Amino acid sequence: MFVDRLHSGEEKLSHIPFTVAISFKEVNEGGDGMIILRVVTFIPKNPENSDPSTDWIYLTAVPIAPGSYVQYYYLGDERDFNPYTANTQDFRTAQHFEIDFYYHTFASYKNTGISNQKTIVFPTLKVDYSQAQVSPNCLSVNWVDFQRDYCQISMKCDCADPFIDVAPAVNYDFIITVHSNGYVQVTGTHDGFPAFEIYKSFDNGATWGTVYKYDPRPIEAGLTELFPGHSITVNKWG
Repeated sequence: MFVDRLHSGEEKLSHIPFTVAISFKEVNEGGDGMIILRVVTFIPKNPENSDPSTDWIYLTAVPIAPGSYVQYYYLGDERDFNPYTANTQDFRTAQHFEIDFYYHTFASYKNTGISNQKTIVFPTLKVDYSQAQVSPNCLSVNWVDFQRDYCQISMKCDCADPFIDVAPAVNYDFIITVHSNGYVQVTGTHDGFPAFEIYKSFDNGATWGTVYKYDPRPIEAGLTELFPGHSITVNKWG
């Protein structure tokens, strides 16, 4: 497993170009002063649905011959807000950071979830299922500013559906400042779909505190919110 980690002693790291590891794991160890941060996007479960099969989201229909066409559906992540997803695929994207103010070290991990597609051919009603995964390279860290009392991270997400080349991407553009006293500030923008969740932990992932949540369901936001133009501005302390 490859891990990008900065060891700097008492040195100050200012706007460092940073290459994020493509691996991703649950954190099981760390020194005093460790703060863990999780930035995750997911397609939430419809609270009215108890059957996962009803969570298929209709996207479009495409003609394939006179009198024949294909309907395309995509499966959500079939869950509600939950920080304990590091060893699952129950998300669209995930960025995970370990900031250790005691040892002055920084590590970052990233991953994407499995996408599930269902197609129905009409008029034969033939049904097919397939899976794919977009490369985690669609998640990036632009720079890290690690000082004695805070660590500021500039991060982006630009991850599209792996099945459709022209599908609009899930986007966010955040600057997150993690303070050594445990306070976290999130500023930036993100799309109006899907759901966004940011958590912090002081005990190596045993328990989590909420920094930010965005739920698209109350305003019935859907796939059209992924088209160009960030629609949600964030300035949140947690």
